[in-house]
Amino acid sequence: MKKENKAVYLGLDVGGTKIELAEFDENFRLIKNSFLPTNEFRVGSIDFIKSIEGVIAENLKQSIRRIGISFKGSINKGIIVHSSLLGKEGGNFLLEQKFSQKFGLPVKLENDVNAMAIAEGKFGQGQGVGSFVLLNLGTGIRISACCEGKIIRGHGGNAGEICQKQIRVSELGDKIYPVDDFISGKGIANVYAEISGKNLCAREIFEAVAYDKKAQEAVALFAKYLSEFLIEICYFYDPEMIIINGSLKKAAHIFLPEVIRRYEQNTSIFFQAKKIEISSLESGPCLGVVS
Repeated sequence: MKKENKAVYLGLDVGGTKIELAEFDENFRLIKNSFLPTNEFRVGSIDFIKSIEGVIAENLKQSIRRIGISFKGSINKGIIVHSSLLGKEGGNFLLEQKFSQKFGLPVKLENDVNAMAIAEGKFGQGQGVGSFVLLNLGTGIRISACCEGKIIRGHGGNAGEICQKQIRVSELGDKIYPVDDFISGKGIANVYAEISGKNLCAREIFEAVAYDKKAQEAVALFAKYLSEFLIEICYFYDPEMIIINGSLKKAAHIFLPEVIRRYEQNTSIFFQAKKIEISSLESGPCLGVVS
């Protein structure tokens, strides 16, 4: 009779859209995972933390030896410095300390994209790579840079928030957008609404590319400005590899060839990353933070 793998690590990835729970065995193999909509909880309030406590308590088995939590927001040394999920009253929350006391187990807290990059370096495309940048391309956008096995964190843990800068989009009457609101899933939706007057989500827009000219225009703008963003990343971090993860990677076959073409055409050969790869990891943020 085959021996059942025992869950020893419990990981939570707390994002703006969904919360993933994942169990791993002692070799960091995924045993099972499940998802909950984030909006089921009191987003924007410190009460959100109590909801996370409840989710952990309901899924905490006796075999669990460590809990890892990846969290959307500014994280520094086990503290949630700021997160829109907690609102103004939830700043500087000592999550590692309080949850360790609560559950009597070691608890690790990490920014969700940094956790994703840690997983890539240990188990994914980043293994054996001297330096890489992980680009999380989903509802929003964020990067995490890894050099010689270490995440570049910055003074306050906020390195990688280049996505907060603003860009001027000449094709839309010089309108100014934060990168996070333009080169992302919500960005594609914003652009499509601007040029068509219709509201579709990113998935619907990518599906419509085959027959909808406005969808084609929106994706073309997305590809152009994503390629320029990759160029900036390379001039700043000089990575050996760029790894793309996040929900939009499912549509990479639609936009990535044009992104790479523009990127290679407009980046000096001395600064080009050797490869731009799509992540194949499952439950990356959970895996990164428990490992």
